Amino acid sequence: MSCTIICKLALIVQMNNLRIFLFFFAFAIIGTLTHECGHMLAGTLLGLKTSMSYAYTHCLNCWELNHAAKDWGGLLDYERKMALFTWGGPAETLLTSVAGIIGLWVIVRKQEIDAYDKWHLLWITLSYFISRQVFNSLGVFYMYFVKHQWSRGADETKLFAYYGLQPVTAYGIMLVISSAVLAWVTFGIVKRHRKELIVFGFLGSVLGAAFWLLWVGPLLMP
Repeated sequence: MSCTIICKLALIVQMNNLRIFLFFFAFAIIGTLTHECGHMLAGTLLGLKTSMSYAYTHCLNCWELNHAAKDWGGLLDYERKMALFTWGGPAETLLTSVAGIIGLWVIVRKQEIDAYDKWHLLWITLSYFISRQVFNSLGVFYMYFVKHQWSRGADETKLFAYYGLQPVTAYGIMLVISSAVLAWVTFGIVKRHRKELIVFGFLGSVLGAAFWLLWVGPLLMP
């Protein structure tokens, strides 16, 4: 009898860990697509012609708009539109993270946040969208300090250039702030099964991103 109970408990734990893994696996893909949808929505509102692929949103008529600018005012208007178009993706990601944190804050007033609870896990996963800023910053710093290359195509790099910000400093500030928010959610808000969340959430995110960006995404949405 005791063996049966232990086996059942072990199965429940395994299923809960699998749920964490699958949530983060799925949302690594969903987060990538919704980020690009943010770009696409911003472009549509600005009157741009856009096309979305698995990891990029292309402006189809930006070359024409750029060359159609006949004076300084027209060029400034074009650059403003490009900045807003670029903002679309990061804004969507940050707003989703804020929504997740608000959801957790509402729940935490009534009960402890448990990573094994599927509804808690949903809001946790959404709040973790801010991890994009952490990984992007680390990736940029790796390329800059180790590979001695600079990532000019990243959304944040374009926005820092538009606003005249020193990119290394700006990325450093972004890394500190996003890491602090992520740590606060993980260690300050989540109270139960935190270790499992960290381990299986990280594995799910990494494998989900690799699955989409390196394999399935280029096949389905080249």
